[in-house]
Amino acid sequence: LLFYAILLEFLNFELYKNVVIDNNAGVCVDPTSPTDIAEAMLLFINQQLDVKTLSKQGLKSAKEKYSWQSEEKKLLNLYDELLGYEH
Repeated sequence: LLFYAILLEFLNFELYKNVVIDNNAGVCVDPTSPTDIAEAMLLFINQQLDVKTLSKQGLKSAKEKYSWQSEEKKLLNLYDELLGYEH
């Protein structure tokens, strides 16, 4: 769920948790726990989390790390590596 550009992670996939936590871009909660979800929402409502910082970090990470341009570079480098090309 994207809420004011802040990622609230409701999935139990480690990859997504790592993206959120490593980029300080949101919070992760157990999607099967209404209590955990409510507590996370209250952190935002009660302004115990810096919404502006999380939002900026999430957008920055999306643009710099997870854009098609950055992924293209990674993919081309992988192809070069697999084909034995040197940079």
